[in-house]
Amino acid sequence: MSDGSIVVCGVMGTAGSIDMAAGAVGGVINTGSLTFSGGGIIVRYSATGDVIWVRNPSFMNLTMLAADASDNIYVGGLISGNASTFMANAVGGDTTPFTPTKNSLTGDDGILIKMNPNGGAIWSRVIAGTSTNP
Repeated sequence: MSDGSIVVCGVMGTAGSIDMAAGAVGGVINTGSLTFSGGGIIVRYSATGDVIWVRNPSFMNLTMLAADASDNIYVGGLISGNASTFMANAVGGDTTPFTPTKNSLTGDDGILIKMNPNGGAIWSRVIAGTSTNP
């Protein structure tokens, strides 16, 4: 990111926690850990390693991440089960509610989400098929 911060994404297979390492979350010092449900995880860290914001969208397996010249963030992967509320477990940054639309009733679909630098979802695209999509 242009300010030296980094964004990472991945999957939490089951409920877990993130050690906040006495970092700043939305400008508030947190010395403990934050507990989240299983599913996708997106974390933005400052250049010094403090947590800026966290997103934990359920029913998502997030494996791809990119940023553009304006520091918008693109996260991709799979969405399964029911459509999840993207901001259900959001801490810090832009926590405006957003629910992607899942096109198929069964199996996994591909998903791409565009986020602003503050972690707010701008749009999503779901790539649906008749079975699990890679």
